[in-house]
Amino acid sequence: MKITPFLWFDNQAEEAVKFYLSVFRKGKAGKPLLDQAGKVIALPFEMQGQKFTALNGGPQFKFNESVSFVVHCKDQKEVDYYWKKLTAGGEESMCGWLKDKYGLSWQIVPDVLLKLMTGPNHAAVMRTFMTMRKFDVATLVKVGSHKVSTKPSRKRVRVTYRGEVIADTRNAVEMREGMGKGKKTVAPVVYYVPRKDVKMDRLERTAHSTHCPFKGDASYFSVAGGPENAVWSYESPFPQAKAIKERLAFYPDKVEISAR
Repeated sequence: MKITPFLWFDNQAEEAVKFYLSVFRKGKAGKPLLDQAGKVIALPFEMQGQKFTALNGGPQFKFNESVSFVVHCKDQKEVDYYWKKLTAGGEESMCGWLKDKYGLSWQIVPDVLLKLMTGPNHAAVMRTFMTMRKFDVATLVKVGSHKVSTKPSRKRVRVTYRGEVIADTRNAVEMREGMGKGKKTVAPVVYYVPRKDVKMDRLERTAHSTHCPFKGDASYFSVAGGPENAVWSYESPFPQAKAIKERLAFYPDKVEISAR
């Protein structure tokens, strides 16, 4: 038993088959089915070992996103190739989806995505690719291999500004971020301080915010009469960063931080 996708075109079946065979080089056209006037009704063809039939069925039905074909790509070069070829005359969509010039939907997907989506950073990978049109393999791999770790600090952490103590605690949480085992750490240790050990009356909330695919949305504070946006906090972090919820961290280039 075999299943053959049957593609309904208005009257462009031959043109479409020629186009697809120019994009997917491992393919061939079969013998067309003709009507009494000698016009093509249907044209079988094969691409990458998969058989199809293109039909000149008239204008009654159109393609839509409820059916799409996934192109599995081994690397960024293949992603770029098929994206460029199939969007020519068509339109880009989100998350690796596109429509070709006949309205047929395709998904151009790197093979590594499945591995990343079953890995420890699957949620961050999904949040990242949901912002993409064409998949950026290097970015997805970077997100997928990123490591975030937290632990209670054994150090006394003091934060001062021009000699004034802004925070003083023995209950900080240390956070380290890097690119996985054997890879260089991408950020120095950051100390997150509980609010009870911070002079909150010396801080002023600002409208500034940033987003981290691993930790969530950060809100910011300035030191009153001092540096702007010197302090940040993840008030509703992602589950993997719950240890730093509502704690405060400080930029070392805007205030003085000692940890001993």
